[in-house]
Amino acid sequence: MKTFSVKGFLLVVMVATTLAAVSTSVAAPSASDAAAFYKGKTVTLYCSGNPGTTSDMWARAIARHLEKVIGTTVVVKNESAANGKVLFTQFAKTIKGDGLNICYTQAGTMTPPYMMGDKGALYEIAKFKYLGGMENANMIMSVKFNGPIKNVDDLRKTKGLKFAHQAKTSLPALANALAMDLLGLDGKMILGFEGSSGKQLAVLQGECHATVSAGDAAMVADSKKTMLAIMQIGKDRMPPGEDLPIVTEFAKANSLSDTQKRLLNSMDLIDDAKMLFVPADTPQDKVDFLANAFKKAYDTPELKADLQKFLGFKPGAYVGSKELTKRVSDISGKKSDVPLWNDLLDKYTK
Repeated sequence: MKTFSVKGFLLVVMVATTLAAVSTSVAAPSASDAAAFYKGKTVTLYCSGNPGTTSDMWARAIARHLEKVIGTTVVVKNESAANGKVLFTQFAKTIKGDGLNICYTQAGTMTPPYMMGDKGALYEIAKFKYLGGMENANMIMSVKFNGPIKNVDDLRKTKGLKFAHQAKTSLPALANALAMDLLGLDGKMILGFEGSSGKQLAVLQGECHATVSAGDAAMVADSKKTMLAIMQIGKDRMPPGEDLPIVTEFAKANSLSDTQKRLLNSMDLIDDAKMLFVPADTPQDKVDFLANAFKKAYDTPELKADLQKFLGFKPGAYVGSKELTKRVSDISGKKSDVPLWNDLLDKYTK
């Protein structure tokens, strides 16, 4: 008969405990290990906007201050093909998740093509790892400064309106179509103009009457007196441009159809937060390190001053990694609204 050995049992326990501790230390690199990894490396911050655009200026300001926190070089690379869809697809399929590649974009650029089933959107927004971002802003409708249209009343009186846009599945186009429906505007959206600058140029040259852009881009153009911002599109007024009227002030809630109410709520959820993310296979220790580094950078008065210098107004509040991840998950769950959006876009797109 075998006898029970207390010493043997204790030896087994000690070995198992030691192996578990070793295993844990290997599986969970420390923050100092991640910091050491970045020394002497170059981080590429990809931007979905063209050089010189508001998105590009955001990305370059973030890069300048992020590299101070990380202690390494951060370079900006612009990849705007297909309004960013090529870049997002590369982050999903080919760009390495080694901690040296970050994407900066606006939620309104990346999420609508995915939600709408755009054939060029070969990515899943919920699979990326989000580092954090900056608070959202409403879309803003703008017309030519010193042009014939001065306000929303003028807009409603004008027949055959033309609105300049880049892509049918962009957030500005969704917001524009919803505003046209809520206000009963007579007109169509014209597609194919390149970015905010291309849309604004179409209005300035008289090809179109108006356009809808991200809040920061619209207010920068307004401050330069090239474009006149006339209305926010959303449920409630928000900075920047919080002094502007909002579409719901012209379209009374009790007169909205169930579909209009549903799409207005959907629009509020999609919003236009600025965000940074990395490929899905990026090691978690590097995700955590970069997320903390971005928070530290964004919390510095120098970065906020840098942003306010070119924006002309205070940048939005910081949005953490967990909150941004939750928002993206919530957006993914709104695909049931897609048929309604498609019907609306078809109605108002030439």
